[in-house]
Amino acid sequence: MATVQVPSTALTIQIAKASLVYAGRDISKKNLNPNIIDKNLELSLWVAGEVLDWTYTNMPNASNLKVMRNYTLALCGAYLVEAMSNVGQGGVIITPVNATPMGFTGYRADFTIGEPGSLMNDGDLSLTITLNGFIRNTVMMFPSGINATIDDTDTGAFDIDSIVYAATYVTITLSYPVLDGQRYIITGLRYSAAVSPPSGGGTDFPIQDGHEGEVLFTDGAGNLYWADTHIDYVSADFEPDGITVVDTRLEHNTFDLFWNEGGRYLIPDEPSPEFTRIDSGGFTINILGWDANVGDYHLYAELKGANA
Repeated sequence: MATVQVPSTALTIQIAKASLVYAGRDISKKNLNPNIIDKNLELSLWVAGEVLDWTYTNMPNASNLKVMRNYTLALCGAYLVEAMSNVGQGGVIITPVNATPMGFTGYRADFTIGEPGSLMNDGDLSLTITLNGFIRNTVMMFPSGINATIDDTDTGAFDIDSIVYAATYVTITLSYPVLDGQRYIITGLRYSAAVSPPSGGGTDFPIQDGHEGEVLFTDGAGNLYWADTHIDYVSADFEPDGITVVDTRLEHNTFDLFWNEGGRYLIPDEPSPEFTRIDSGGFTINILGWDANVGDYHLYAELKGANA
């Protein structure tokens, strides 16, 4: 069976809250595409997010928690990219004004088998979506409503057998055929028209497990990675010279450096910078008398993006 990497339940709750804000914004501007999302999205998102939040807080071992999470993600649909980009550490909604645009766009399809516009017909086992640039491990398909069960062998059951990514299409194969009257939702992430997807059948989207609260970065060469927006340093992190920190996590970012004991940010500007950034990742402290070998120092770097 295919393994689909999806956000954790805690992160999904924050994504739903952010998506609710964006949906309200677009509805107020009346610029929604009616074929993608309906006018009741605000209410649906609010109910799903609140129920998921309550269940996760009070019944974290509930058997249907995963299904609730997946349904909430499906509702977020076209707002997944914007929401995931703007959910910071600890679930705080932030606006990354200095972030480099990642060139992603969301995909969402909502259809009922047997009705006009359906992407599948009664009895179909597979669906090919002929769009280019789908990012690996991001396509998800869910039954919507009460007319399909999940991971069951009864008639009308739903289970994904495989999802195959190619440069110009993605193919979803199911374990059981779809039936007239069943409703399905498909979501995914694609490279936008402004960004050419790498050749060779899509690009791996970094696995999200173990990276909760981190932000997706790009090195500008087609490689994506997760990282914290701030990094803590203590005296033990310095090189033997007592003034230099080497850290490749800083290579693709400019950053501000806060000195805890001094209660202030260090000055990076000329003509007398208090620290100097190392191009390959790291920094050197230029403050007279600074020696991490004999002093107890605490710093943290706030990453700002390479173009900040």
